[in-house]
Amino acid sequence: MTEAFSDQWFVIYYLALGSLLLATGAGLLWRPDPLKNYLLEAASSDRRPQGLRRVLSWVFFFTLPGLVLSFFPFSWTELLLTLWSLFIVYICGVQLLRWPQFRHLLRSRKFRLHQDLRKGGALMVSAGLVIILLAYFKIHGHAFL
Repeated sequence: MTEAFSDQWFVIYYLALGSLLLATGAGLLWRPDPLKNYLLEAASSDRRPQGLRRVLSWVFFFTLPGLVLSFFPFSWTELLLTLWSLFIVYICGVQLLRWPQFRHLLRSRKFRLHQDLRKGGALMVSAGLVIILLAYFKIHGHAFL
């Protein structure tokens, strides 16, 4: 029973995370200006951006069950993806904790921010495609790792 629930959870997790990365990455590739303007506006304030905090908290709480379920049955693939997701949340969270320093960095790099956001978008699209492929393999019962 735990195995079936774990499989269903990871299919949902893969599809949700992959779709989120694909949509966000595509948006950053084609139109990075809205996020650039949001970040520069947030950098002019002492307060941390509320939208980024919400996204990070949702990804964190959506990833925690995956950490537990990757052990029932044990799967290296699920464990590594879950740890990778938690690591990304940690890196982004640290940047939000160091917001006073990070906002100065954003303002000093505002001319390169457009380019950096597009690179981040390309990385998100590629990671999203890989995660969608993992969902495909999980649905069709292909064994990996």
